Amino acid sequence: MSYIATANKHEDDVVALPNNDVYFADLEYYKRQHWLRKNNQYIDITDKIGEDTTIISANNDSSQLVSFNKSNQKLSLLNANDFSEVKHWTLPGNSKLAAVRGNKIAVIFTELSNQQNQLMILHTNSDQVVKSTIDTPLAIAWYDDNQLIVHSKYGKYLLLDSDSNTYSELITPDKLIELKPSIITMTSNHHSLYIATNNEIYSIDLANIQNVDLAMKMRPLHYITHINASNDKLAISLLTANSQNSIELYTKKSAE
Repeated sequence: MSYIATANKHEDDVVALPNNDVYFADLEYYKRQHWLRKNNQYIDITDKIGEDTTIISANNDSSQLVSFNKSNQKLSLLNANDFSEVKHWTLPGNSKLAAVRGNKIAVIFTELSNQQNQLMILHTNSDQVVKSTIDTPLAIAWYDDNQLIVHSKYGKYLLLDSDSNTYSELITPDKLIELKPSIITMTSNHHSLYIATNNEIYSIDLANIQNVDLAMKMRPLHYITHINASNDKLAISLLTANSQNSIELYTKKSAE
């Protein structure tokens, strides 16, 4: 593990790019800046992406990124080489989660009308948009080029066929069922599924989803907010609590 940026600001949304480059954002007093670490130098690319835009996902080789602009509900597919826009969609709500595989983007958004989570599949090579009927999806990761693993509020783990828009329960070991209430986020590459809780990351071989291994445990007071898998790298965004909370009780001194 190596640190990409120091914790003097609120770094987040880290993505390991090709050629050992790294993208990350930082947020200070509600102002978001975007950075590219290249050859151990930090390049401000905020003008290319925008202060109102958040990078929420990357494809398996990090050649493409997915961004979301909260001010206009625009979801964009970006070229990671120069951060130019390839295609965009307007969502009926806000989004913080997406997963890219091939020519498909799976995205969870919260509808503005009822504040309920919904799941959609967007096709990057056509105008096809498919809305899933899965109730309250919470996290997603691709199982293969066509099937999506969905962590939902009411079901167990579901396997969604992105072509037929049908889903079934994914048979998983007891350890994954035990972890389900604690899941913060999920991600996958072509070989493994990674599931993150507040301070642990578990890896599951997609060829044999019955084996669950503890891949990493965070240091004390380090809390995971987001993970992204690309090729052989796992990028982890975490929140560091430098001091523990405390409660002190003061009593008014009685008059003598």
